[in-house]
Amino acid sequence: MTSVSRDQSRTLDQLIGANIRRHRERSSLSQDQFVTHVRDAGIFWARSTLAAIEAGERAVTLQELAKLSVFRHKALETWFAGEPDELIDLDGTHAPRKGLVSLVNGARFDEMGSSAERLRRSEGLDGRDWSPIVDAQIRGIEEAFDTAHKAMQRWWPRGPKDSVADVILAARGDAEMKAARRLGISSIEVSALAHRLWGRGLSEEREARLAPTTDSASRATQAQRGWVTRTLLAELEEHINRKGS
Repeated sequence: MTSVSRDQSRTLDQLIGANIRRHRERSSLSQDQFVTHVRDAGIFWARSTLAAIEAGERAVTLQELAKLSVFRHKALETWFAGEPDELIDLDGTHAPRKGLVSLVNGARFDEMGSSAERLRRSEGLDGRDWSPIVDAQIRGIEEAFDTAHKAMQRWWPRGPKDSVADVILAARGDAEMKAARRLGISSIEVSALAHRLWGRGLSEEREARLAPTTDSASRATQAQRGWVTRTLLAELEEHINRKGS
């Protein structure tokens, strides 16, 4: 059994991206073939988007993972496969990969995160002093959910409670991060507002509006992506200005 230290831990984006790449390669599909294939599932990725995902540089939304799982006949936990003892870096806190899989498989949040002792038992960590790490994990997760709840109350007050995870995951997208800097709000607020307006994250909405193409690196495609991005930012800014007026 391989043990993975905190210093060697991957981010959640890297874990999911590596599993998507592994699945694509086992299916003998090139990146261009794969993005063309998954369009039938309503996943509108460009090849450059897939490349960024596989490199762990672009977050995948929960909605995208769900569509991919259904379309490819895979369990959702497929995209969270890794070393048994692996710790996943969640923006500075480290969660056991098996604990994330348990959440994906239906364990309630309070069952996994309400106490350090319960989490230690569920992960088989008794006998080792994991308390500081586990406590930090719990605080990090609870803070992320609390931040997302506050963002939804401000920008998407009628949003369903089970959309919080979607908002958190989408907030890690490159488009969300850049929009946050441009608009002067947090990426989670960008994500919450995007879900209210379009029912999905900004990154996913941008890819959906792009015309299908086989050459994602062409100047025309890059120009279209820039135009779509500016249009989406204008729509977000208009809504923010209306709320502030």
